[in-house]
Amino acid sequence: MRSPAVYWRRPVHWFGHDPARWDEFERRYRAEFDEPERSHLVEALAERAIQGPVTLIYGVRDTAHNEAVVLCRVSAACAGAPDPHAAQ
Repeated sequence: MRSPAVYWRRPVHWFGHDPARWDEFERRYRAEFDEPERSHLVEALAERAIQGPVTLIYGVRDTAHNEAVVLCRVSAACAGAPDPHAAQ
């Protein structure tokens, strides 16, 4: 399953992968998943994750501040799994 780039990448241009903007980026990005026309995509991702491993690919060097981290958090929340990126 591929995510539609138009849906998933819209807030990225504003963010610019600046860690100082991370909290606001994550808030805005998560808000997009609450929209009815997109929420089913996150639910589908969560269902896939329940069935087996899911690979999220991103194109930046920062492994802690990117779209895949947010997608993982949102889909793990949908699936009821622990957040693998949560602070220990």
